Parts: sequence; C-alpha cells; structure tokens
Amino acid sequence: MRIALVGPTHPFRGGIAHHTTLLCRALRAKHDVRFYTFSRQYPRWLFPGRTDRDSSRDMVIGEPAEAILDGLNPFTWRDAARRIVAFGPDLVIIPWWTSFFSLPFRTIARAVGKRTSAPVLFLCHNVIEHERRFYGTLPTRLALREGNIFIVHSEEEKKNLLNLLPDAIVRKSFLPVGSSFSGVPLSRDEARRALDVSGKVLLFFGFVRPYKGLRYLIEALPEVLKRHEVTLIVAGEFWKSKADYEKLIRDLQIEGTVRIVDRYIPNEEVGQYFAACDAVVLPYVGASQSGIVQLACEFGRPVIATTAGGLPDVVEDGATGYLVPPHDSRALASAIVRLLSADRAAMEGNCRNRARTLSWDALVEQIGLLYEEWIGVKGSAQDKRAELEANRAKLEKQGDRFSSSGWGEAKFARALKPLEAFLDEARPPRRILEIGCGGMALTAQLLARGLQPIAIDLDETLLRKVSASRMPGTRLAAADAERLPFRDESFDLVIHNQTLHHFPRRDTVLREIRRVLKSGGKLCSIETNGWNPYVRYIHGPPWERSRRHISGNQHVFGLKRFVSELRRAGLEPVFNKMINFDFIRILSPLDGFLGRIPVFNLVFGGSMVVCSEKSGDTPDKALKK
Repeated sequence: MRIALVGPTHPFRGGIAHHTTLLCRALRAKHDVRFYTFSRQYPRWLFPGRTDRDSSRDMVIGEPAEAILDGLNPFTWRDAARRIVAFGPDLVIIPWWTSFFSLPFRTIARAVGKRTSAPVLFLCHNVIEHERRFYGTLPTRLALREGNIFIVHSEEEKKNLLNLLPDAIVRKSFLPVGSSFSGVPLSRDEARRALDVSGKVLLFFGFVRPYKGLRYLIEALPEVLKRHEVTLIVAGEFWKSKADYEKLIRDLQIEGTVRIVDRYIPNEEVGQYFAACDAVVLPYVGASQSGIVQLACEFGRPVIATTAGGLPDVVEDGATGYLVPPHDSRALASAIVRLLSADRAAMEGNCRNRARTLSWDALVEQIGLLYEEWIGVKGSAQDKRAELEANRAKLEKQGDRFSSSGWGEAKFARALKPLEAFLDEARPPRRILEIGCGGMALTAQLLARGLQPIAIDLDETLLRKVSASRMPGTRLAAADAERLPFRDESFDLVIHNQTLHHFPRRDTVLREIRRVLKSGGKLCSIETNGWNPYVRYIHGPPWERSRRHISGNQHVFGLKRFVSELRRAGLEPVFNKMINFDFIRILSPLDGFLGRIPVFNLVFGGSMVVCSEKSGDTPDKALKK
C-alpha cells in the first residue's frame, strides 16, 4: 500500500514528533511510505516553550522526509498537497494534536479528497486541545470533517470526536511503547548515581502545563514525607512561569524534597530519569491520554495517575499502578504511600508485560484493518449495490432504448480510428475481453471490425434484458472487473468504453486487467475527460447526478492522472488521443486542427483514448519507480 504520512519529525522535539517518526518507521517495514514534514512549525514568538527544536545528540529519532510544510505559509500547504496527489497514495495519515495546524491540514486533506480516491486518516492525539481557546472548536471541526477515518487513544477522545462529527468512522487504539529511549539499559543504582539522588524517588516527567496538575502533587508531598523519605524530580520545561510552583514549595517547606530540572530532556537522558525512579506520577486534571504512561511501562515503572480523560484506559488500577480522582491531593498522597510501602516487583513485572503488548506492529495492523473497513463501508473499491441501483433506474426509464454510453456511429468512428492503427492487422488479437459492455454499443463496433470479444458487465439483469437480445450469439458473462473470473494471461486485448470512472479505486481494476493480459498484451481505454467543464458539471451537483442516474461511485479524471495510474499498475501507455468537441457536434470537423492546441484539448476534449501495453514491471516494481 502507498501511504503518505504528514507530520513532525527530527529536528522538531516532543512526543508527537517521536510518535509520528516511529509510526513512519513501522509503516515502512510493510508499505511504501512517503513522509512529508515541516520546514518550520511555529514562528518563535508563537511557541510557548523556549524552542521547538530537539537538542538530542546521541539518540536522534528521525526518518527520511520531505521538509516542505511551513505552518504560516499557504503556498507550502498547496505544494505539499500537490506532491501528495502526484505520489498517488492509497492512504493519507495526518496526526492531529493542535488547532494551530487546522488550515494547512485542512488544505491537504481537502485536496486529497477532491483529487484522489485515497481516504484521509486523522490520528487524533488530542481531539480538543487541553487549554481552551477563544475561538472554540470551529478550526478543529473544519479540519477534521475533511477526514474519512479516525483513530483516537481513549474513550474520552472518541466521545469528543463524535460530538464534533457524529457520523465519523472512529476506532480506539493504544499509544505504542516508544522503544527508542532505552539505549544501553541502566540499573536503578547506576541511574541514581548519575542523577545524584538516593532514597525513594518519584518522577514527574514532561512539559509542565497547568492541565498536568503538578501543584496537587506538590501539595501531597508533606503527607507522603510523614511515612517515607522521598525525592520528587520534576523533569521538563515549564511552559508557564514556575514562580508559583516555587512559592508553593517554599510555603510547604519542602525545598530539599523537590528537584526541578527546568529544561527539555534530550532522548539520551530519558532513560536515566525513568530508571532512577520508583514510580511515575501523573496528577493530571484533564487528559486525552499520555505517552508518559507508555514510557513508564517500557522501563518497568508503576504509574500513579488520576482518572482524568483516557488515563484509566492505560493504567490498570492495582496491577500497573494506582488511580485516584483528579484535584485530590489527599487521595494522591495516600496512593503514593501505598505504592512505596508495598513490594513493587510484581507491579514492575506487570508494567513490562504490558509494554510488550503495546507494539507498533499492532498499530500498523489496526490502521490496515480500518482502511479495509473504510473501503467496505464507503465503496472505495466500488459500491456494487449503488452501481446496480443506478443501472436499474436508467433501464426502467429508457426501456428498450437503454444506452449506457449515449454514443453513436460517428462518435465511435472517431474514437476507434486511433485504435485501428494500434491493432496489428497482420496478427489480430485472438482473445479479446470487453469490460462494461452494458448496452452493447462498443461490442457492435468490435463485431463490425471482425473482432469477437468476450463481453462482461456487473449487472446480470442488464445482460439478460438488453445485451443478449441486441447481440445474440455474443459470449456474455456477469462479472466484477475487480475480480475477473479468468486465468492469468488469458487475453491479447482488453478494451472498455466509459467504464473506469465507475471505480473510485481504479488501481484494483487495472491490476486485474494486467493479470489477465498476455505478455505484450494491449489495453485500449476510452474514458471521459475529467477536465472538461461540462463533464465536471454533470458529475458535480447532486441534482444533476440524480437526474442522469450517476452513482456515487463515479469520479471522472484527467489524462495525466490516468497515465500515472496505468504505469503504477504495470501498464505502459503507448499513445493517447483526445476526442474534442464531444458536446459541440457542429465543431467536430475542426478536431484535426484545433485538437492540436493544448487549451482546446483541455476545454473541449470530451473523451480520451489511451492505449497501453503490459510492461515487464510488476505493479510492485512499478510502484518503486
């Protein structure tokens, strides 16, 4: 599968950058992944911390990526969207954690939705930001509604998403274990010597922000000190002034108990802090989830957390730690005393066992399953029922006059003329497959030229009521073009007229066509030109689609995109021709002259004829080119 991943990576710091990078690494083990990242996230004056750059030296977490996005430059958003569309992805993944990026991510997702058939997966770390903004959830709603499928990390976040988008296809997943911070494992004693601490050690780790409730942990310490001699390490950069916390520490006279490390902790130092502590404390008053819990599990350290947000989903009370109500310093103190007084060996073992289940491979598998589910629900590989219903409605309305293409003799003569030059008269194709025969208009043209096709269509009723009566004796079969009932290398020629735009996922059909073509076999495609303004109009407004019985499967496309899709499927285009003035018949004689002018091809070209040949490259090899 071809996947476009958008998000931060090195040299940017923080959990989202680490998570997106490790996800890219895991996806690349099984898929063809193109990673698009930022050249700049925020201007310095907007970033609440000291810098958004990672200061790590020895344990850099990075993956090759195209650094093209600038959070404030709309031209880079459009460039990123253009590159993603040109890549031709099957799936686009975008992490979501702050509404600051709502406009760039919306621009990309919207372009993908309009110009490709790939679904957009928003991987939501925080559906709604921890600190409420004056503009509310409007930017979040505008961006996320451009997505097709969603992954969240807690029931709380799932509820938040469904409040914004009630019809969203959303699944809950876990945050995988980091697995890149352990380095050379340190013993507890080695880590404590490195940090110069002794006795019982509690760890508060990560950026210090109001929603993380550090003040409640500080207020709990005097009660804990009555039972245990402890050191609390607060390791992380303060995003708000730390003066209020320092004043609280002085007022409680616990200056010798609290050690503040007010800086971003680089990757190579993370292991020291977790190895040195006896427990990790998350006194959050609000949370979607936290990657700190996964880090604690990776290092085998129990967690004392509140029941805020999604934390109860990842901390098993009494097994991998303890849970307490938020805003409750007494309950927090009691849980800390309880944990420090007990034998923690079993709990540490449970944490390590839990870490083994939080694998990146499992997340990659879940992404694949969600993608397949979306295909099934949304008909990305064609909604068969909708296609049949549209056909039946048209058949009921037109009766014996049924015409699936609306083409006449003159129009076919113009379309098939380049094909006649393409076919070798000395060695005519012996086995021919026509896909989407419908009203048998193309079949009649092939028979008139001495060619005997096997004609297939999805609609068995149409074949019985129309096709068989119009062309008796023709070999007909009800078949799905995505699962052709023929052996490999069965046909010299496959041909179709106005068929592929009925498949939002043409790659599946094109691969099947390549499979049944013999070596050197030909595919002749006659398709609607998606750039023609009239074509775009009749496939656009719902009232036009309904009046003309156009199903939701149908998505027209242009020549450049089709050529790219053919090559990715292992079919090499040999030539193409635009049939101009399809909808202005009086100008048809001018096709030979005006058709040479690109702008006329673009505007007046109603149909395109593209002939391709089965290349030596398999689709997998073609994808890597």
